[in-house]
Amino acid sequence: MYPRTQAMAISLSYQARVLSVLTVALGCLLCAWQVSSATPGPETPAMGPAPLTHPLQAPVWLPGLLIYRPLEADALVTQPRPASEAQHHDWLRGTPLQFMAFRSAGQVVLLWRTPDAFWSAQLAADGQQISAPIRVHAGPVSTFSALADPAERLHVAWIAEGRLFYTLVDRLARPRPASELAPGARAVALGQQANQVRIAWGSQQQLYVATLNRAAPRALPENVQAVNDFALPEGAELSSLNLLPTDSGWLVLWGWAAPAQPDVEQYTGAHLLPNGTQELLDLRLPDNPPLRWAMPHGNSLTIAAWQRGSWRALHIGWVDGAWQVRQRWPGPPVTASPIALQGEGAAWATLDDAGLPRLFRTDEPTGFPEEGRASASRPPEGLVRFAAAPLALTWLILGGATWRLLRHHDRAGISGVGRLLAGQGGL
Repeated sequence: MYPRTQAMAISLSYQARVLSVLTVALGCLLCAWQVSSATPGPETPAMGPAPLTHPLQAPVWLPGLLIYRPLEADALVTQPRPASEAQHHDWLRGTPLQFMAFRSAGQVVLLWRTPDAFWSAQLAADGQQISAPIRVHAGPVSTFSALADPAERLHVAWIAEGRLFYTLVDRLARPRPASELAPGARAVALGQQANQVRIAWGSQQQLYVATLNRAAPRALPENVQAVNDFALPEGAELSSLNLLPTDSGWLVLWGWAAPAQPDVEQYTGAHLLPNGTQELLDLRLPDNPPLRWAMPHGNSLTIAAWQRGSWRALHIGWVDGAWQVRQRWPGPPVTASPIALQGEGAAWATLDDAGLPRLFRTDEPTGFPEEGRASASRPPEGLVRFAAAPLALTWLILGGATWRLLRHHDRAGISGVGRLLAGQGGL
């Protein structure tokens, strides 16, 4: 019986060796998959270059063109897509404190403000300069808002020394003479629905919404309506103003930050209905995460929400009387700028390991979840990797332990399994 026992022991020893090799190989494959499926950071070559960008200034993403302000430069950079040579624009007559851009007649109209003026210029479709800067307003401008109508004209409103101004800018970036609409303004927003353009403006004490006369741009706004329930908590300052069309009216949304939490914004709004009534509401998402940096995009917003321990990029909209998340994007935290939207893609600035703001962009949302319905999107990649890490480590430990045990018994001349069988006198 001994030869049979020894042969079986040798056979089981080789089977155990093969099993241990497969165990180690499986652990290695799991580790490799975990690394390859990691969320791309701002340095990921697949996402293109990750240039340094100026913090707190959102990039502008048009079809085929990304525009951003580089760090420590009084300039703007236009980057065509697919990637080609970027254009560095340092002819802006000063530091670009705020900028917007719109497609018009196959070209691009660029708007920006510097410390002492407000400007426009025309760029080619690929971002190259066509016209010299055109002064829209001489003197400091604290903020501006703009939108393009179906005729590709730009409606532009801005605030200078507390006074609200408005004008039209044509396809060649040429502004018409401006009209002064109201005094005592601190924030301004424009919104559009069908052929109607509306404007919202306000101060620390009052908000107004009105209709702009497109046939007579220099005329005063029509149908001026005060927001009745507008109020800011003591010590808070008006930090943002947005005007969004809805299926049943208009939504004016204002943001403010408490002195104790300057990095978090609270958002309150009023839904203005056609019959003249107003419904007060708050911007709250499921689980009520902290929010900041709401940016309007037609009838929706991009916003940064504190979820799972970091600031995540979301696209939200007002649907059936409630805020719903339309898109979520993977990627690094939204830590250095608001979010630009283009189709299903988004771009924002994030802080790298050295604390420097770098531009990140992604074309891949993780799904379109709807409140009250199960999401058809795949599980968050971070959660998948979190679950895969201990699994891969367990397989590696088991494989390594089995291999070490076999090596130890091989030195004694017979496997541990063979000794057990031999001690039992065989089978």
